[in-house]
Order: sequence, then structure tokens, then C-alpha cells
Amino acid sequence: MILAVFFDASLITGKGIAIAVTGLLIVFAALILITLFIAALPRILEAVATVLPEAPDRHTVPDSSESLLPDDAVLAAIGFVLHSELQKQVETAGNTD
Repeated sequence: MILAVFFDASLITGKGIAIAVTGLLIVFAALILITLFIAALPRILEAVATVLPEAPDRHTVPDSSESLLPDDAVLAAIGFVLHSELQKQVETAGNTD
């Protein structure tokens, strides 16, 4: 009686093996279909590419000669200002103690 509450009646009457095999076949068939779709995907994408071509690339790649980094003099000036500001903060913190 307790098993009837938790399990379907077909499992108790002996049809559990048939249901399990049917479930396994369904899952196996679904996995086969997914595998076939993934295998055919490159051909599908080639066919779609003829109908819907890829948009042209509108972004330009900067030349390697054009560097976006600042030159050494600018970096040295930034470093000097940071150093002097940190020294001022350390001195004012040391004076308040």
C-alpha cells in the first residue's frame, strides 16, 4: 500500500522494465538527432550564408605604428605628480599624529 502512494501502478504490476526501455529509447533517439544536427550544422550555415551574407566589418583595426599609449614624457609626468601627491598625503597624515 505504501508503494502505491509513491510509485505509479504500472511499475508495481510488472510493466516497469517496458517503461524503462521505452524511456531509454526516447532519450537515445533524441541524442542521435542532436548529434546529427550538430554534424550537419556547417553545411546548414553555408547554405544560410548564401542567402544571408555576413555584414561587412565596419570596425577598423588601428595600425601598429599608431600607439594609443602616451609617450614616455607623459608617463613620467603622471608618475611624478602621483608621487608628489602621495608624499603630501603622507606628510599631512604624519603631522596630525
